[in-house]
Amino acid sequence: MSNKINNKDELDAKLAEIGDGVMVMLEFHANWCGNCKKIAPKLEQLLKEFKDIHFFTIDVDVSEDLVAAYNIKSMPTFVIIKNKNIVDTYVGSNSDEVKNLIIKNK
Repeated sequence: MSNKINNKDELDAKLAEIGDGVMVMLEFHANWCGNCKKIAPKLEQLLKEFKDIHFFTIDVDVSEDLVAAYNIKSMPTFVIIKNKNIVDTYVGSNSDEVKNLIIKNK
């Protein structure tokens, strides 16, 4: 499941709707980011493999409040959330590392 999130209020509403005990992955990206484009096809493949993850994309140029709230400095950045808390983060475009991030936090 993939959805675009535009601001902190939208994300907070989604997290409340999803509830506790469910893994959420946020991808912070930008349309102009070469590494974000590089990982996109492999990320789609991972999402097909791990269908039980709630996945949200956040454009850093649109969602400045979330960029500040999650202290995003580079892209792509992947943030794993459980029970409304950050449990892990990966910065980079290595799809194997993203897969390991998912497996480690399931």
